[in-house]
Amino acid sequence: MPEKHKNTVPIFNQQRNSADSRLIKVFDTMLVGIVIIDPWSHTIVYANDEAGKILRRQASDLLGHVCHNFICPIVAGNCPITEHGREIDRSERCVLDRDGNRTPVVKTVRKIEFDGRIHFLETFMNISDLKPKEYNRARNHSKTY
Repeated sequence: MPEKHKNTVPIFNQQRNSADSRLIKVFDTMLVGIVIIDPWSHTIVYANDEAGKILRRQASDLLGHVCHNFICPIVAGNCPITEHGREIDRSERCVLDRDGNRTPVVKTVRKIEFDGRIHFLETFMNISDLKPKEYNRARNHSKTY
């Protein structure tokens, strides 16, 4: 069973200011997966429905879980952002679905102020349908030259 952070109250149960509420309404309409992560505990505090679809889970089932080895294949203590100071900007990465399968995505992570504190806003778009096309296009291109 994935690790669920015991001291985290899901963001849906907390009172949010009106700016955060408007932000959540926008996120809920987006056709990309969006999760908000507490950078100190690596706990998921928000996930939109599209994130749930990509990860083959209910969005509410993501809340309160630590992201590594749950939606991210990176092990605890090796986070590219918090431990290695890297930026992820439209990078091709993988996310883990409920069965542990890797789904290729284009991913960006930004720092935002949310609920009065700094959080990570992680967005990702499933590109698994594009990968076979990309492979076939490259293979066909090499045959013509």
